[in-house]
Amino acid sequence: AALVYVYALHVRELAKRLTQAFHSHHVLSLASLHVHLDAENCMEVSVLKGPGADVRHFAEHIVAERGVRHGRIFTIPAPQPHRSKRHT
Repeated sequence: AALVYVYALHVRELAKRLTQAFHSHHVLSLASLHVHLDAENCMEVSVLKGPGADVRHFAEHIVAERGVRHGRIFTIPAPQPHRSKRHT
């Protein structure tokens, strides 16, 4: 999944809360991109991987934080690993 959100840079403790949330859910977080849009707003794009319900719940938690102005999660089903059949 890709979680894309814009947040206010100067909302008290927001960056700290977001960082703590990602550290608490490090199993779901693969990578992130941080962009300064202007003097007041930042955008993050986070790549998440894990059980769908866990990823959605985490994304909803991030977007619901006070100071997050816009957010959306884009989910893509991951291909299942190919299992070879063993012949005996």
